Parts: sequence; C-alpha cells; structure tokens
Amino acid sequence: MKTAKTGIQIHERGRDALGKLHKILLKLGYVREEDASRGPFYTYRRESAKPHRKVAKIMLDIKRHIINAGSKSATLNNHECLLLKYFIKHPYSTLPRDVIPTTVFGNTDPPGSDTISPCICTLRRKLKSIGHADVIKTIRGTGYHLSPDYLTRATLGTC
Repeated sequence: MKTAKTGIQIHERGRDALGKLHKILLKLGYVREEDASRGPFYTYRRESAKPHRKVAKIMLDIKRHIINAGSKSATLNNHECLLLKYFIKHPYSTLPRDVIPTTVFGNTDPPGSDTISPCICTLRRKLKSIGHADVIKTIRGTGYHLSPDYLTRATLGTC
C-alpha cells in the first residue's frame, strides 16, 4: 500500500503491527497526539498517573495462623502459614518448587506427593479474599517469590 503524502510503502502486516502497538500503548496509559511539524508521525505521551489507592499492610500472626490486612483477616493452615512466613523472611529470593518440601515444610511429605500446588492455590485465594491478589508470583520453570510490590508491606508478628 502506498500512502499519498509521503510515497512510503507500508506492507499490510506492518500496518497491523502498528495497530497492535497502538492498542498496547493505549492500555499502558499513553495518549496519541499527531505531530504536524514532523509529518505523518504520532507522538505518544504518558497520561498523568492514576492516583494510587492506599493498600493496607499484610500482617501474619504466626501463633494463631491468621493473616490480617486492615480490617479483613483469613485463617491459614500450617503449610500455608509456613510458606508465607518463608516468603516474608526471604523477600528477595526465589523459592524453587523442589526445595519447598525440605526447606519450608521440614520434609514431612513423602516424595512424589504434590502438596505445593494446592498450598499455593489456597494461599493465593485467601490472600485475594483480604484484598491482596498478587502477593505470590510464579517464576515459570523456577519457582515462586514474593511480589516486589509487597516487599515492604508484608510483616511478621502478633496481631
């Protein structure tokens, strides 16, 4: 396809790629402005950041196996409490799946039993119920770690 003003040929696939790029930039909060001084180019600028809502700190009560965030709380079982305690104590480390039974649970499960996936799943569900859905991140092919957003907001103690 040849444009009238510039005479530049743009392949249809290129036009589709530019359209997809435009949609991605809009989702990320950029606004498209036409730049008449530079020809048929567009300038993308970042819209002002949306105001961040204040998020309550996560407090894990180890003795009672309860996690609190503001006025909401959830009860954890022993494995969930040990796992979240490990994540909070080691905030910058990634925890491999094969290390969880020995390091976190004290090798109480027989080899081959899958207690990790259900434990992570229920822990995420309970964290979501108190308003913190994305605390534990999955590193594909490696393991799990505490989300960088929660490094300063998760604490241990008694409530």
